[in-house]
Amino acid sequence: MKVLIPAAGKGKRSGLSYPKTLKVFDGVPLLIRTLRTVSEIDRSPVIIVSPEGKELIKESIRVHDCEAELLVQKEPLGLGDAIGCFRRSKWFNKTEDVLAVWGDMISVQIETLRRLMFLFRKHSLVFAFPSKVSDPCYTYVKRNKGRVVDLLERLEFGDDLPVNGESDVGVFMFNKEIVFNILTKYQSRLIGKSTNEIGFLPIVSILSGMGYSIDAFKVADEIDSLSFNTIQDLRMAEEVLC
Repeated sequence: MKVLIPAAGKGKRSGLSYPKTLKVFDGVPLLIRTLRTVSEIDRSPVIIVSPEGKELIKESIRVHDCEAELLVQKEPLGLGDAIGCFRRSKWFNKTEDVLAVWGDMISVQIETLRRLMFLFRKHSLVFAFPSKVSDPCYTYVKRNKGRVVDLLERLEFGDDLPVNGESDVGVFMFNKEIVFNILTKYQSRLIGKSTNEIGFLPIVSILSGMGYSIDAFKVADEIDSLSFNTIQDLRMAEEVLC
């Protein structure tokens, strides 16, 4: 298994002039917090970076005595494209399963990752993620008779989604071969209508439609779901964690 961290965000929405994953929280850059958390699972994760952010992230990793393989996403074409950059990793052909953790997470917990890995393997799944009920929910886990059939983004569906609902927390585990086959063959179905970017979450609908074993487990809590897009997000995290 390999840990993959998409961290190519340029920080524009956050009002930053540097990668938002390097925003300092409680004295430590967010990306370094994540690297330290996942070090029990993978001491040298693969990180997807922007061309402009590569050297800054490389230096931060060095200063904080961490290890990682950095791969550049040449253009900001979406999370699906960022995940696809893993094809260029020296670990790609040696990897069976991938644990993806979004780089802007503030406080994902190792216990949550452990539980996800255990459940993924126990149920012989192709794709799985931890979830929690959120209000408001920024993504929405759609189920049919308990079975996960889709994962919808509010960015795409807006007010068509319920305000309150089950949501992912930015962590996903999946079978590399099957998911990368979809990234290659079904790219047109991954492109968002509002963003025009290659998304990653629509993979859930495609996998479900093909009959693959996928699931979401309500094992995450408020701490796991904290992520950084605005300064208000950091203030909220301080209230929860500090």
